[in-house]
Amino acid sequence: MQFSIIPYNVRSASAKLLKRTLQRKGHSAVFLGQTSPRVDRLLSEDRTLTGHNFILWGGTTLNGWVPPAVMTENNRFFGTGTASHLTNKREFFNTFRSSDIVSSYLPRVFYNLDDANSFLHGANQAGTRYPVLVERQVLNGTNGDGILFLKNTDTATRLANLWTQYIRKTHEYRVHVVGNDIIHTQIKKIPTASLAGVTEEAKQDIFTLRNFDNGWRYSTDTDLPGPVFTAASSFISAINRKRTTGVHIPDVYALDIVYNSRHACAYILEANRAPGLSEVTVEKYADAFIANGVRT
Repeated sequence: MQFSIIPYNVRSASAKLLKRTLQRKGHSAVFLGQTSPRVDRLLSEDRTLTGHNFILWGGTTLNGWVPPAVMTENNRFFGTGTASHLTNKREFFNTFRSSDIVSSYLPRVFYNLDDANSFLHGANQAGTRYPVLVERQVLNGTNGDGILFLKNTDTATRLANLWTQYIRKTHEYRVHVVGNDIIHTQIKKIPTASLAGVTEEAKQDIFTLRNFDNGWRYSTDTDLPGPVFTAASSFISAINRKRTTGVHIPDVYALDIVYNSRHACAYILEANRAPGLSEVTVEKYADAFIANGVRT
C-alpha cells in the first residue's frame, strides 16, 4: 500500500515514527512536503493517481499539497476536514455543545467575562479548596499552555474569551480514534517516586494539571470505565451526524476524557489532532490505516 503523510511539522517525532512503522510493515510511506520530488509527481494535474492513502497528521488543510484531480473516491484521505472544530478550544465547544448526543459529556462553558465571574463567585462555590473554573488564554494550546485554574477567591481576566467548569477527576484517559473505531485507550499515571518529598500543596497542583511537565505519562492499553467509553462513542456518533449536515470534521484524533469515580461521570476536555505516539500506540495507528486504507 502507498501512504503519504502530511505532518503539521516535518520535525514531528510521532509523524516520523508512523512513517517508519508503516515501512516496517512492508508499505510505501513518505512525507509529502514542498521540497520533496514526490510532490512534483503528485501535483501533476494530468497524472491519474488511484489507490493512494493520504494521512493529514495534525495539519489543517490539504490545499496546495494535493491537487483536486487526486481528491477522488479512488484514494483514501485520513484526518481531513475542518480541523479547527477539534483544535480550537472555543470552536470545539461551540461545535459540540449543540449536539444532544454528546453535550452531556462536556463541561459547562462560559464565553464572556461576566458570566464566568458570576459562576466563579457563586454562593455554592464559596469555601471550596479546589478550582472552580479553568481559564483558557490559549485556544490552540497543548500540554496545559495558557491554562489558569481559578478558585472562588480569584477573578477571571480579560486575557481569555473561554472558561470551562473545573471537573474534579479520579483518572484521566486518552481515547484514540480512526474513522468510527476506538483503536487504543490509555490512562495517565505518575510514578510514585515523583511524589516523594512533595508538599501537600504542591501535590494538589500536580494532580490538578496532569501534564508532561508535572510528571504524568500515558500508560499502555487500559480498560475504560463504562461512562468514559460511552462518552467517546457518543462523540464519534456526534461527528457522524455533523457530517450528514455538511460539517466535515477530521476522522483521526485522540480524546482526553476525565472520570470521576465517586459520581460515575465522564467529561470530554479536548481532542488532539496529532497525539504523541509511543512504540505501542503507533502500532495501533499503523494497523488502523492499513486496515481502512485503499490498495493499488
